[in-house]
Amino acid sequence: MTTRELLTRHAFSGLFRNDAFSEAGIGGYRAWIISIGVALFCFHVHFARFLAKKYAAIAHSHNHSLFLSIVAADELFYLSASFLMIALVATLQWQSLFPGERDFQVLSPLPVLRSGIFLSRVAALAIFLSLFLVTFNLPPALLFPAFARGPFPLESIGHRISAHLVSGIGASLHAFFCVLALQGLCLTMLPHRWRSRASFLIQSTLLVTAIAAIPIVWHVPGLNRLLDTRAEWLTWLPGVWWLGVCETLRGSSDPWFHAMSHRAMLTGVASVVIAAASYWRLYLRFSDFAAPPRTVSPSASPLLFLARRDDGGLFAFLTWTLLRSAQHRLILSGIAAVGASLALDGFISGYIRQWTRGRGAQGLFAETALALPLLLTFSLVAALRMSFRIPHEWRAHWIFKITEHAPSRPDQLSAATAAMYLFAVLPSILIALPFQFMALGPSVTLAALPLLAGINACLVEYTLQDWNRVPFTSTYAPGSQPAAISFILFLVAFSSYGYGGAAIVRALSRVPFHWFLAAAAISAAWYLLRRKRRAQWGHEPFTFADDGDPTVLVTNFAPE
Repeated sequence: MTTRELLTRHAFSGLFRNDAFSEAGIGGYRAWIISIGVALFCFHVHFARFLAKKYAAIAHSHNHSLFLSIVAADELFYLSASFLMIALVATLQWQSLFPGERDFQVLSPLPVLRSGIFLSRVAALAIFLSLFLVTFNLPPALLFPAFARGPFPLESIGHRISAHLVSGIGASLHAFFCVLALQGLCLTMLPHRWRSRASFLIQSTLLVTAIAAIPIVWHVPGLNRLLDTRAEWLTWLPGVWWLGVCETLRGSSDPWFHAMSHRAMLTGVASVVIAAASYWRLYLRFSDFAAPPRTVSPSASPLLFLARRDDGGLFAFLTWTLLRSAQHRLILSGIAAVGASLALDGFISGYIRQWTRGRGAQGLFAETALALPLLLTFSLVAALRMSFRIPHEWRAHWIFKITEHAPSRPDQLSAATAAMYLFAVLPSILIALPFQFMALGPSVTLAALPLLAGINACLVEYTLQDWNRVPFTSTYAPGSQPAAISFILFLVAFSSYGYGGAAIVRALSRVPFHWFLAAAAISAAWYLLRRKRRAQWGHEPFTFADDGDPTVLVTNFAPE
């Protein structure tokens, strides 16, 4: 095997592993990736059955214009989903799109050609991208034209498959090269001292935007009337551009679709040129990855006052890690964005119901506004617990192991509880208040506020019942449960907690006597959960590895 083949293999395997995973966790992570691919295939098959029923009903109406309108909306759904999913995958692999600082430090002193480093990274990305291009575009290209038919004059099935496949792959490549171009501009145009912060800001913005757009794309098949209006703002959506490419390839003479296809070609070529130019510039100036020496600030950290707590500075360590670690902030923002997008889906559904069906949606708006703090807290608590389990610098966890002190464990563990209240419960309540005032009014909002805060506090206490680790210090092993099942369980728990709790709070807030009973019951539940948690904490040593195989043994220097 040649040097370039070895580098390509190493770069490709690096796309599927993370330094935060233990050896046992790497296998679980790969199983998650495989299960996601299986879930996507099952989704394509299930959605194809739905299309068959929908187009069979349209065929009985013999309405050709309605048929064409719905076909265009479904095409837009598939193309927008392909664009969005590839953009999301590329954003998650943000740090692996270009050779990085570690590649410069490790490979530059070795007898390895610079061209081999860059070509191996390009080859690994090409293989990686091809897997997702096939997964996201081949099943829809075969299934959608086969089911989207009726007693109407259409092109040949082969022509329709090729048009959908070309436009879908084009939309996916467009999304990938847009992300690649943004990363390239960040690396080539910004000085080293700004590069890290700007890179994280762009990556997190893209991640949150892509996740928040998922509910919008999901509703696209029902928005054929909106697509028929051809509003001006539609011309700024990449999915609409590639819909124009698809319709043009199918032989449409509509000038609007031709204009959209030209815009898709122009922006697609521009993203490819910028990405290629960035790669070439970094190739010529590979030494720019060398980090300049960091100067030590003479002033004390503004978080120094947090170290005076009884937890031995653990809350200060936790807060500082969340503020400085791009990986943990990305995990936090990504999972929180999933919850926020699912919460905002209620508002989107209400507006769509009003616009397409002419129905009032005030009840749905009120229910969603009341559920918003519960949904946000649920997602933020899950995000914080997940980020706490990802190590920041796992090789340094021996510091916590040799200084572990049994009487101090409860106070140290309480830092995680304080972080849950500060970074999950409080922001959720503050973010939801404006929406609740607009949808519910001041009286209902103020009456529901104590109940919602109490329910969220109970969630925090319940979540940390079995917590027995210092945040950011133990290896992480993803569960062996398939990703699809995990997501379904998360979605069921998320919806039940948010909307079920909101319905109960709304019913109890109407009667003062019921409100006082509910407040007393929630307070008692919170007290019992807190008492149980504090009684269990501190008796067992901290956990530093999910697979039960610690690399560093406890020396027991500290007295028990």
